[in-house]
Amino acid sequence: MRRRNGRVIEVKGWAYSDGAQPICLVVTNQDSIVRGIAIYGINRPDVAKVIPRVLSDEIGWQGYGKVHNHDKIIKVFMLTSTGLWVQLNGRYQIDGRPPYYHKI
Repeated sequence: MRRRNGRVIEVKGWAYSDGAQPICLVVTNQDSIVRGIAIYGINRPDVAKVIPRVLSDEIGWQGYGKVHNHDKIIKVFMLTSTGLWVQLNGRYQIDGRPPYYHKI
């Protein structure tokens, strides 16, 4: 995660789901309140090189959101073609210190 200015954040990563196609991604706070959106399909050939079952280079995502003073954590969820919302494997800490990526 990177702060663009004040409350605006930029988040990016990659996502892969066996058999299900991503429909959209949303950025939420710790209470799952939507704070932004992300697009899917960014070129990430580095992932396909280390994970053989990933057959496409276009599995990256990038999004923007606007955080509020009480937001502490930013999470990203992906809606799949099967109709399921999946929380991506990670979250971003927001607390005045430099943000870090935390595996969950």
